[in-house]
Amino acid sequence: MRIKDIVRLLILNESQNEAEELTKLFRNSGYPTRTHRLGSKGELEQLLEEDTWDLLISDDSHAEFRLADAVATIAEKKADVPVLLSTSNSDRSMAEAIEAGVQDMVAKNDDKHLLHASLREISNRRARLDNNSIKGVLEELQARYELLMGGSQDAIAYITDGMHVDVNDAYAAQFGYSDADDMACMPVVDLIAPRDQDKFKGFLRDYSQTGESNTRLEIHGHQEDGEEIPLNMIFSPASYEGEECTQIVIRSGEGAASTSGGGQDFREGFADLAQQLVQLKNKQVEASLVYLQVKNLLELRQAVGILSADSIQAQLRELIAGNCADALLVSQVTLDGYILLLPEGDTRAAKPAIDQLRATIHQHIFEIDGITTHCETVAAVMTINHKAAEPAERLVNLLYTGIADLLQQQGEPETMVYTPPATPIKLGSKDLDLDELHEEDRLHLMYQPIVSLRGDPGEYYEVTASLTETDGSPLDVSQLAAGMLDDREGSLFDRWVIFCATKLLAQKRTAGSGDTRLLIKLSPSALRDAEMVNWLGMSLNAAGLPAESLAFQISAVEAEAALKLTERLFCGLKKLGCNTCLDAIDTARDREKLLEHVAPSIVKVSEKAVIDAQKDEKGRHTLKQVLNDSSQAEAGTIVPNVCSAATLATLWQLGAAFIQGPYLQDPAPIMEYEFAEIA
Repeated sequence: MRIKDIVRLLILNESQNEAEELTKLFRNSGYPTRTHRLGSKGELEQLLEEDTWDLLISDDSHAEFRLADAVATIAEKKADVPVLLSTSNSDRSMAEAIEAGVQDMVAKNDDKHLLHASLREISNRRARLDNNSIKGVLEELQARYELLMGGSQDAIAYITDGMHVDVNDAYAAQFGYSDADDMACMPVVDLIAPRDQDKFKGFLRDYSQTGESNTRLEIHGHQEDGEEIPLNMIFSPASYEGEECTQIVIRSGEGAASTSGGGQDFREGFADLAQQLVQLKNKQVEASLVYLQVKNLLELRQAVGILSADSIQAQLRELIAGNCADALLVSQVTLDGYILLLPEGDTRAAKPAIDQLRATIHQHIFEIDGITTHCETVAAVMTINHKAAEPAERLVNLLYTGIADLLQQQGEPETMVYTPPATPIKLGSKDLDLDELHEEDRLHLMYQPIVSLRGDPGEYYEVTASLTETDGSPLDVSQLAAGMLDDREGSLFDRWVIFCATKLLAQKRTAGSGDTRLLIKLSPSALRDAEMVNWLGMSLNAAGLPAESLAFQISAVEAEAALKLTERLFCGLKKLGCNTCLDAIDTARDREKLLEHVAPSIVKVSEKAVIDAQKDEKGRHTLKQVLNDSSQAEAGTIVPNVCSAATLATLWQLGAAFIQGPYLQDPAPIMEYEFAEIA
């Protein structure tokens, strides 16, 4: 077996002479070799960071640096460096060596075996690298393909042998199908109107001979219900999963479908970013993603006109690109927004360059038809690395949301450095079992009383989760409300909380507390959990609980972002007889619309609204308006974060129905509040 390039060899032996003999073995066999004899863990860590190595050979005789430590260090650094053990210990078994993390064990002085084993492992390693490189290219292509197919307004399909192998949603909708999967393996001729089928078949025969790009065909198709539609079809050669095929782009009627934004199509920008994210992942490096927004686009259009404002945008694109020569990516993604991918992974290092770019843009004089003007910008930046799992659009949306907050500030906002939430708690992973966490006394349910200001005799508690690290330090379970779990994990966590809470509630009601009720917060995953309501109905029956003893809470922001799904979930819960609640109703952008569509039984205001109401008259007026809107929607209101008796009279006057907070009781692991105290 022949290996190209220099063999980079690490040697962990006590004897310098034996290390030199190993080097000679490779070189005398025709393999140019670069070797380094290790002396410590720190030295190995540094070498792994600075360079790549093909193989580590050790006889496990080093007094200060054992082979097990070397194997552990390689694993910690996630380096692909195979390890061979050359030993004279005949009592050591192969199984024992492999379990210790080595790839093979060779008898000492058996140079031929050692050389063959080394070449095998080096070849395997380099094959893995080649495979990862090819996978990286494939991931780039797939990311780009999926983004362009999914976001395209044109109807696109790929066919082979006259059969559909893939279509996008726009293509399926073109023919009246609600699901693109329904068209899998469907003959394309089945979509052609009967009067044009001979024409279409003849066209396909001719096209199969020429295969020219952008070959057009005007023809009539028919939808699933039989209605005829005029089509403008464009045929081009393509490949799908490595196989030759034909791409069809269909445009209805006489002209092509126009793209959003006055003819501009920004999907390429997201596709380019998706491609760069894959490259960062493969190279395992960091970068800074910047979203730069023009603040005064509306003013520009009013001053110089729409078309002239577009000309200014073109000048701005050139100005940004000219001042960002080192950027990995510069692309426009909205009418007034640009993304930049800078090679500096540290946002603190990237921020001065961004500020300088903004200053340059602000100082630049744009001239159109003798009219001069300038652009004002605002920017947000975040660090992304090879661990980033979010799609390109999600990352840009995070920065866009941050900029929306910046624009609410008075004066000239600074460049915002966005800090992503902490790494999601993998509650559903095999390494973190919920029941096991509970048994280890690390995961608890906490209950905080909710007390009526209007004489309601019921005993109400809100259920929250408390999670700690192995050392007892708290973990932020509020990640659940922020949607940091994937749907499977979120559903798993929701059901665990409901199961444990209803079990305790059933015990309490059986013991004589017949009117205790719970308010349980659900993760955003519940909105997409089609089986949640059915599962809940069975759980209520199993626990022997009336449905009205439970209310389920969703964040108003999450509900507003998925209005149809929230309506479906709340409707299902109401049919069961459960109550529904919107949390932090004051944070909704269109509160009245949300209340009208979702019609919750209860609403809860945010803690910030309570704090603001205690500061000044403006805050009190805002809280009063929120409570009035909720009352008109016939929803009960909960005001949290009540810290003193002084606020009770104010909340009564404002119309609050229920209160909650430290003044009454902090969250506790059991339900033992004496509600008679506030009767």
